[in-house]
Amino acid sequence: MSIEKQILNFIAERQVISTEELVNELKGTEKHTLMAMIGVLKEKGLVCSSNLLSPTTIVITSKGRNSV
Repeated sequence: MSIEKQILNFIAERQVISTEELVNELKGTEKHTLMAMIGVLKEKGLVCSSNLLSPTTIVITSKGRNSV
């Protein structure tokens, strides 16, 4: 399973997660790599971060849930 798919599956389980929790959960992956993959998922519209939430909070979109 690709790192993007692992990240998306983990976020989908929780709906909303902090980047810190994600880094702790996927310990085998470096933080800058995770952040790059989150950027790719954001570009695809699968996850987002909101100005209403902490900037370190990631939310799965309905498109992301449907793709899991």
